[in-house]
Amino acid sequence: MKKRNIKLTISYEGTNYYGFKSQLSGNTIENELLKVINKITSDNVKIICAGRTDRGVHAEGQVINFFTDKLNLTEINWLNALNTYLPDDIRILKCEFCDPYFNARKSAFFREYRYQLVNSQTISALSNRFAALYKKKLNIELLREYAKYLTGEHDFTSFCASSDENATKTRFIHTFEINKDNDLIRFKIIGNAFLHKMIRNIIGTMIFLNKNNMAPDEIKKILDAKDRNIAGPTFTPKGLIFYKVYYTKNMVD
Repeated sequence: MKKRNIKLTISYEGTNYYGFKSQLSGNTIENELLKVINKITSDNVKIICAGRTDRGVHAEGQVINFFTDKLNLTEINWLNALNTYLPDDIRILKCEFCDPYFNARKSAFFREYRYQLVNSQTISALSNRFAALYKKKLNIELLREYAKYLTGEHDFTSFCASSDENATKTRFIHTFEINKDNDLIRFKIIGNAFLHKMIRNIIGTMIFLNKNNMAPDEIKKILDAKDRNIAGPTFTPKGLIFYKVYYTKNMVD
C-alpha cells in the first residue's frame, strides 16, 4: 500500500517534559506526538526527529517526519487536527507532504540552537521559563573571543556528556554569535550536529572562564585535552532553544 511521508515543523515549551525521546513514563514530546498521530491514523507510526532535546529544553523549529497509510487528509487538515489534540505547550507550525527519501535527521545539513541568558540581579516572570539568570557581570567581548576557538571542526569530547553514545565526538560549528540587548545575552550556534549536552557544557564553560577572567586560549586548551573533567559545569537547560533545521547547504551562508 502507498504510504505518505509527512514532515512537521514543531515548537514546544520543554519545561514540563522529560525531553523529546519517548520514555516509559510517557511524559516526553515524542510520547505526546505519537499519542495524537496514532489517534488520527490508527497506525503504529515511528517518528524520525532532527535532534533529540533534553529535559527542559525548548524548540521553535524542531522537525520530524513519519510515514502513514492515511491519505485522505490535506496538509491543513493534518495541521488543524494535530493542534486540536496536542497540549497547548506543543504546537505544529507547518505540515508538508515530502518525497519518500526525506529524513528529518539524515537530510539535515545544519542545526541551529540559541541560548538566552539574562545578566542581571533578577529576571522578569515572563522570561523565567525561557532564559537563564546569571547575576555576576559578564564581559561580552571576552565571551566572543572564547567563541572564536570553538568555530570550525573539532573533537568536542571535553564538552560531551558521559552518556553520549556517538562513535565520534568530532563536530563542525559553522556559526557562533553572541549578541547583547540590554541585560539579555543571546548565543546563536549553528553546527552540523551536536553531542549530548554539548551546548550547555560549552555555555557553562564559557561563563566559568569569564567569571574567573581567564584568557581566550583556555578554551583551546580544554578542547585539546579531550577531557570532560577539565571543562566547566553543565548550564541549566531552560535557556536553550532548538531554533531551526537547515536542509540546504547554502541556507546559512
